[in-house]
Amino acid sequence: TTPPTDSEPVGTGVVSEETCNALKQLFNGLNGNGWVISTGWSGTDMTSCCNGWFGVTCNNGAVTKIELPYNNLVGALPDVFGSIGTLTNLDLSHNQISGSIPVSLSANMANLRFLNLDVNSMGGDLPGFQNMPMLGSIHLKNNSFTGSIPDSWGSILTLTDIYLSNNNLTGPFPGAVLPLNQLVNLALDNNQINGVIPASLGSMTSLQTFNLKDNHILGPLPESIGNLTGLTSFDLSNNRLRGNISPNIGKLQKLKRIMLGHNGLNGAIPAEFGTLAALEYIQLNYNALNGEFPSFMAPRALGYCYMTPNQFQLCPDQTIVGNPDSMAFQCATDCIIGSTRPGAGSSIRVNMVTLATLAMVALGFVLIC
Repeated sequence: TTPPTDSEPVGTGVVSEETCNALKQLFNGLNGNGWVISTGWSGTDMTSCCNGWFGVTCNNGAVTKIELPYNNLVGALPDVFGSIGTLTNLDLSHNQISGSIPVSLSANMANLRFLNLDVNSMGGDLPGFQNMPMLGSIHLKNNSFTGSIPDSWGSILTLTDIYLSNNNLTGPFPGAVLPLNQLVNLALDNNQINGVIPASLGSMTSLQTFNLKDNHILGPLPESIGNLTGLTSFDLSNNRLRGNISPNIGKLQKLKRIMLGHNGLNGAIPAEFGTLAALEYIQLNYNALNGEFPSFMAPRALGYCYMTPNQFQLCPDQTIVGNPDSMAFQCATDCIIGSTRPGAGSSIRVNMVTLATLAMVALGFVLIC
């Protein structure tokens, strides 16, 4: 979304007075005189809103789009959308809109496909969006919405995008999203969602981005994660995950970014991790991963790797550690002490027997002295 310009094309046609009056109420209720651009909106002809009103697009006299992002809209949304039932796109993002989503926008908008109210000051419970058979994208991030995703969203099978980052959502992982087998992008990060990730997540096979970072998610990663073969970005960092990383992670061959840092994951990094050829960014730091650091080669696309701290007891053979193409080299991991230096560089294999011998020699020297 970009700031408004004054050259945006608009549709034309005769439109009903009821529709233009509804738009006029939006103008009056959202501090229209203070908008960045308000061309046409301050007029008195209530049949002209399809002819030169900034941000309004029409099709044969029917208002289909209202797009006013970054336009200094201030105040609560008037409950007027029942008179704009032909609307397909509403973008009022990056403004200063407050209050809740009005009833007339929360149901029976049969033609609405795209709703964007990102980066405002709205709140209250999320609406049900009932009887909206065309709705594809819901953008409500960076607001103050509370509660959880209503069950009714599970019947909107046209949904491909849900963005609810940076709100005050609570409760367990929202079961309402699980039937949405066309969902491509799900962003629920920076909320207060708790409980475990259900195994039925594996049915959401269209997912490409899955972001639940900075919540209170518990338990292990479900084995069914391997079913999400379309995933390109997967972020569960800053939660309370426990248990091993499932070998099924190796089935995610399109994965470019995996972020699991700041959890309590343990066990070894599975060998299947080495088959993820598309990986560009890895974050596994601040866990309790252990065993021998893997000896597989790093993906060619890898640009960033964060592995510290963990609890790896052993490094692979020196021929692997010193190989610039290896994961051990690219992640610059020091085993035993579980530290990682930033950037690529050589790794140090710590030999416990040598350390113990040196300690005993030092102690004997002190006793002799």
